[in-house]
Amino acid sequence: MPYLAKSDGTLLKTHLESVSNMAEQLATYLQLNDRIIKLCKIAAYLHDIGKACPYFQKFYNNPNKKVKSKLRYHNEIGCIFLLQHKESVKTHYNLTNDEFDIIANSVYWHHPQAIDIKNNFILNSVDDNNDNIYDVLSIKSFLSELNITDLNTEDPELNIPHFFANTNVKNSLILIVRSIVIKSDWIISSGIPYDVYANTYEKKLLESYVCPSTFNIDRFSTQMSIISRSCNRNTINTIICNAPAGFGKTYIGLVWALTTNKRVLWVCPRNEIIKSVYQSIISLLDLLHLDITVETFYSSERQESNTNNDTSRITITNIDAVVQPMASRSKSGLQYDMLECTIVFDEYHEFVSDSPIYAAFRILLQARHNEIKAQQMLLSATPIELPLDYLDYSTVLVLPEKNKHFDSQHNNKYLCNITKAGPKVIPDDTFVIYNTIKNAQSHDEALCLHSKYTNEDRNTKFTSLYNSYGKLSEGNKFPVSSAPVMQASLDVSASHLFESVSSPNNTMQRIGRCDRFGTCIDRTITFIENNDKSELKYIEHNYSKPLYTLWYNFIKNNMCGEFTLNELYEKYNNFNKKYQKNIKAYTKAKYNNSLEK
Repeated sequence: MPYLAKSDGTLLKTHLESVSNMAEQLATYLQLNDRIIKLCKIAAYLHDIGKACPYFQKFYNNPNKKVKSKLRYHNEIGCIFLLQHKESVKTHYNLTNDEFDIIANSVYWHHPQAIDIKNNFILNSVDDNNDNIYDVLSIKSFLSELNITDLNTEDPELNIPHFFANTNVKNSLILIVRSIVIKSDWIISSGIPYDVYANTYEKKLLESYVCPSTFNIDRFSTQMSIISRSCNRNTINTIICNAPAGFGKTYIGLVWALTTNKRVLWVCPRNEIIKSVYQSIISLLDLLHLDITVETFYSSERQESNTNNDTSRITITNIDAVVQPMASRSKSGLQYDMLECTIVFDEYHEFVSDSPIYAAFRILLQARHNEIKAQQMLLSATPIELPLDYLDYSTVLVLPEKNKHFDSQHNNKYLCNITKAGPKVIPDDTFVIYNTIKNAQSHDEALCLHSKYTNEDRNTKFTSLYNSYGKLSEGNKFPVSSAPVMQASLDVSASHLFESVSSPNNTMQRIGRCDRFGTCIDRTITFIENNDKSELKYIEHNYSKPLYTLWYNFIKNNMCGEFTLNELYEKYNNFNKKYQKNIKAYTKAKYNNSLEK
């Protein structure tokens, strides 16, 4: 009786060959090196060998027969077999230990975790109460049909392959190989023809852009020069753009992304930023007379779009949607898309405090940069030191350069001071930004903003905010009390700011909401010292109490007085240089904790 892969009569050998061939096509399209292409082909060729056991074959030959609910998955069986024949498999394919581990990892994790594992770490190879589903001889017999012979059974500890390893090099390869195996399996199993060039678009040449009438011509020229420097595809894969609030980072990211021929993912840390970026991009496309399809995607569905097409050239989404496919069975086929696209990571500094997303972000960033040479741009007014010890910095462009920012659009002076507590009553034309919802809700006289409202209430409140504080708005300047939800990317501006100190990044992001457009008559920034228990709890959970103390003391000693925005950014950069070791230790600890989760 032939070995089947599915109950529709598809032969197992045919399925494995087809998936392996598709994996080779996808890996070649990504321009991966020969070594990685080889690993993708082998992992795809072996991914379903567990199906050769009699239990699965009986099921595929009798699909209507009832089966027990608590049974081993074929991916677990296949992984057990590989682990018990590690040296023979390594010899047959001429693999190193790390290469074998990557293949075993892809075989196990191309489906979700099996339900009948002995405990959280050990695979149970034989279970008499489970009808001896695992059959070594059956798999060996099937593999002999694939000309894989001389397999000597070993007796190793059957440890479940960690979803990710503890080395950055291996993690990048694990992500790539596993993503390609899963995508290839989905494509072949669907039976629908697949074009590897389906997400290819026409490039938009920089020479075709004309300065919009509402733009400052000097600033437009500066922005186009920055984009031009970022477009050397032969030597640059990753661009980190350090630009102050109000500089036009969205314009830079948009025009740069359209010079590639790929679909664009615009990745934000929070849904409020997605909405703000979408409105900015729609406005820019109108000003630039560009017919580009754009959508927002979060909460597992498309939210807004300027097209009825199934897909858009630009998808603005959150970091959750990008990294979720790494761990979700229902979305795992999308992992490959995250490798293939051009990506803009907006306000990427916020990813550090979001565990376990930070580790996933770093692994994705490194895999795209080092192995795929994919184009990606990281935007932030408050760049962070990413502890990427496996990153080829010779192909990273930092603009204008490390620990520096481009000049602000205005040179207005801010009067900066410190207070022990926030205002009892918030004046008009003033933003107060706390670290907790509890404190944001303490002002009855103010418009309160936080992330826990219903979508309808949130939209109403943010519409009111933009009508009064957006660019060129003429509405009444009422008081605003907010949690961190409005500290980044919102295109709003007030004359006065109270800021509850937590981290250097948060402080500088919040400053970006004070006289953002350079049109205020006067401007003040008041730093609030944190003695509130809920605020300190936020700092401990999302940042670091020792670093907070360093930053608060730095503000007290260096940032009280009158300063331009350029001078404030220079002080921020000086802090990062002075405490570089402390910051690196913090981000490394965050990564290790995130990776474990």
